[in-house]
Amino acid sequence: MFDMAFLEKRLCEPFCSSCFFAGSVKGKTDAAVLIPMLERDGKVSLLFTRRARNLVEHAGQISFPGGHKEPEDKSFCDTALRETIEEISLKRQNAKILCCLPPYVTLTGYRIVPVVARLFAPYEFSPQPSEVEEIFEVPLDYLCDDRNWSVREFTESNGQKLETNSVTYEKYCIWGITAGILEEFKTRLRTVCLDL
Repeated sequence: MFDMAFLEKRLCEPFCSSCFFAGSVKGKTDAAVLIPMLERDGKVSLLFTRRARNLVEHAGQISFPGGHKEPEDKSFCDTALRETIEEISLKRQNAKILCCLPPYVTLTGYRIVPVVARLFAPYEFSPQPSEVEEIFEVPLDYLCDDRNWSVREFTESNGQKLETNSVTYEKYCIWGITAGILEEFKTRLRTVCLDL
């Protein structure tokens, strides 16, 4: 079982270079997502969203809150926080940035920087209906147990079939980009928590 204070201490990187814009990459759109960690009754969970079904891209899919870099964003942390505030009404003072993971480059033309943050109570979230259908949490212990992961075949909206690692928790299937980012996060946890 994970201890939030231990995770915060081991993950925290005050001057993480991945968090700052290092110039654009030709043909790639910069974006950031927040990996929000919260603690209830001594158990650490990650917060996810189900994207609204009317969206053009990735409609109805499970994701971390986040989105495109805007001109006013000074860092990927700014992007991730701004988008999370917009999507789930996170209060800025209830989030502490711990670190950024290496950029995740997608086949669809995005360079996504995952930003890890600890959230503090009160946990009062409200989905922005035009972007988010649902907000839910998954225990970190569950996500880090390799027995809960499998390879699944999915069909993209364009009809293309692909295989991807996935993890299913209750009615939620996490796959694709979000699963890839989760796997990177698991790798990071294994480097700071040697008993994983």
